[in-house]
Amino acid sequence: MTINKKKNLILYLWEQNVPCTAAELADVLNVSVRTVKMYVKEINALAHQKVVLSSNKGYTALKTSDLSFLDEPQTFAMSYAERSVYIIKKILIEHRPLNTFDLCDELFISYSTLKSDLAKMNTLYQSFHVHFSTQNDLIQIQGSEKDKRTLLSSIIRQETHSRILDLDTLKQSFSPAEIEKISQILNDFFKQGTYNLNNFSYTNLLLHFAILIERVKTGNSLSEIREIMTKNPDELALVRQLSDRIEQDFSITLNACEKNEIYIFFKTNINYLVDSNYDKLREVIGEDVLDVIVKIMAEVSQLYSIDLKHESFIIPFGLHIKALITRASLGKYNRNPLSEKIKQDCPIIYDIAIFIALRLSEIYQVAIAEDEV
Repeated sequence: MTINKKKNLILYLWEQNVPCTAAELADVLNVSVRTVKMYVKEINALAHQKVVLSSNKGYTALKTSDLSFLDEPQTFAMSYAERSVYIIKKILIEHRPLNTFDLCDELFISYSTLKSDLAKMNTLYQSFHVHFSTQNDLIQIQGSEKDKRTLLSSIIRQETHSRILDLDTLKQSFSPAEIEKISQILNDFFKQGTYNLNNFSYTNLLLHFAILIERVKTGNSLSEIREIMTKNPDELALVRQLSDRIEQDFSITLNACEKNEIYIFFKTNINYLVDSNYDKLREVIGEDVLDVIVKIMAEVSQLYSIDLKHESFIIPFGLHIKALITRASLGKYNRNPLSEKIKQDCPIIYDIAIFIALRLSEIYQVAIAEDEV
């Protein structure tokens, strides 16, 4: 029973003379690291005080604590939304078989409630083309590997509650050590003065790489094998080096499709660094894209009486638009947790952005998501 495991967690900590890591507690209790963290959260919530203390060295427990609160009928109940995220992460990140009856015990819900949750999830996540079912009392997520990764990315962003995704949020979902390792790879490859990698793109890449690596580690690779989309020798060399580094650091093998995903991550999130060099901008984004941007800026000037024809604006804007068109052509887009705030606080700028997005949609025959506006 879950209650006994919580008691065992505290009793084990009482017996230790030094702090215990979540990984050590997970081994002792035969649960996942994420479950250990959930137990700690629930224990402290039920006790209405800090019974289990955490530090950068691990967990300790107050030896004077009265554990009678764990015998009371009250529970730390999750909402339906929290339970659905919990189930998805258990299957797609921790890769643990979820027995329906064990899960009911763990979440303090009835079997009928769990079945109702799965039915709701099939409706809520229908747009991701996945299906939640039970077979031999085990919960499964059916769907393509691509769709499962898209679902996982979405629910992790959902947990930010309209805040910008950050390292702490990612470390709650994935191994902190692995997130740090991926962060170091990004620093080594994309912060050397050749590329422009802002904070938004940085955390976006961290999330995508974390999902890719976690899934491949457990044998869940993308199955559609195809060649890297680019023929640019510099980009090919970068993808090759980056893939080699990931394979080496995480002891995995990336197939051609996974390497293509890495190229797409690179192409849709990272811009070349072009410092006040109009000719270099033309070379990077192409003459046709630059002509479109200049044309649209002239239209903005005529409609809104705002002159954007300055190098300090055109260069970063041109790089951004090139990446945006690439994303849109691939059916991808970046999520923007600040979109509602921008609408409210910057209505004129938002109105101009809508105009530009509509013009780009007309010219390139692509759909531009509201988050990208």
